[in-house]
Amino acid sequence: MTGPVFALIGLAVFVGAVLLARRAGLRAGRSEFLCDDCKLDDPRLCSRRERPNATECPDYSPR
Repeated sequence: MTGPVFALIGLAVFVGAVLLARRAGLRAGRSEFLCDDCKLDDPRLCSRRERPNATECPDYSPR
């Protein structure tokens, strides 16, 4: 009984670590702010109030 529980916990930790590493990798080598590398980095294309210093954005799309 405890074997499968520990296996599930281990799997959850592993998946979490992979997701965090992937997120960090997507930003590796880029500027601190997403807007610097975003194809929508123009006041006519992006009206978000975080612009131009957004660190997270659902509309981010790399150039």
